[in-house]
Amino acid sequence: MEKCIFCEIVRGLVPSYKLYEDFHSMAFLDIFPTTKGQCLVIPKVHTSSSFSEAPLDILQETLAVTHTLAKQIEEKLDAERSFILIQGLGVAHLHIKIFPAFKGGAETIDTIGPNKPEDQTILTAVQKEILT
Repeated sequence: MEKCIFCEIVRGLVPSYKLYEDFHSMAFLDIFPTTKGQCLVIPKVHTSSSFSEAPLDILQETLAVTHTLAKQIEEKLDAERSFILIQGLGVAHLHIKIFPAFKGGAETIDTIGPNKPEDQTILTAVQKEILT
């Protein structure tokens, strides 16, 4: 298997702005967000980024965490709603992106992130806002 950044995050080799973790799944802020609170939910076990190849039990566990976390993010960040994108681009590890949508901007969210990472101070503040 090639080096996987998400597997390295799970093992604690690469820092992340963790929002959730259990035995099966992990969620952390996207460092290339297009909207405040954008995050990724991943299975902790390396899973193909091909949706049709992913085991159903892993998809169910990951989607259940995504559902719970989306509600928490909407509440904590006062988002109008959120939407998800089950993605396999960029990193060959199944991941679900949560995009919080705020009043007046829900229809204009770009799903392709910026070329440079968000400032660490901003990511830390958003992480704290979601977790407290």
